[in-house]
Amino acid sequence: MSLPRRRELRVHPDVQLVRADLEPRPATRRERLGLRQLAQSEQLAEETPSLWLAPGGRRNLHVVEPFDHRRESATRRYGERGMSGIPVTGVSELVLEVVDLAAAERFYAEVLGLPVVERWEDREAVWVMAGDRTRIGLWRPQVGLAGGRGGIHVHYAMHIPAEAFDAAVERLGQLGNELELHEFGGYDDSRAVYVTDPDGNVVELWTWDVARHLESRP
Repeated sequence: MSLPRRRELRVHPDVQLVRADLEPRPATRRERLGLRQLAQSEQLAEETPSLWLAPGGRRNLHVVEPFDHRRESATRRYGERGMSGIPVTGVSELVLEVVDLAAAERFYAEVLGLPVVERWEDREAVWVMAGDRTRIGLWRPQVGLAGGRGGIHVHYAMHIPAEAFDAAVERLGQLGNELELHEFGGYDDSRAVYVTDPDGNVVELWTWDVARHLESRP
């Protein structure tokens, strides 16, 4: 794996973060926590979908992040394949596994302001609505239908109108959350803010509408 102009960023006394084409900057709390968990893990895969771990023990670990796909040109983003033959219209459910259900509900219902639409008292599960098409399940550890479980260490994004972005960032900051902001020139100069929920899931609010992907298709 090769990356242009690697720059090393100090994240933790035992861990260094190597990113492509980025100026050095202080690591966020989320980065420090995630990399510390990697460094302390008993089993470190040589390669994962999002991180490449260079050779080295847990006390001398280098983490290499791939080039951000959103920095690539629009002409490289869109594939030549047609849409799926199954006529899906969106994502109906996303399920997250949570440790403290009350804390998770407070974050999603009070901090993010998502309405609670259903409770499963006997299953220790709460559903909140994200927009008008997707509901997010907050589940205590359990196995559901077809062996399904909630995800852990999940990163996902929700769309937010550009005109509401600044107010959302102000709201999250006033409520004491540590935020990370990014701009994506290759996606119509869209903006995104990242915040971590009580269970370590990374929630992104992004102003770019992913339906724009379909505009380039015949």
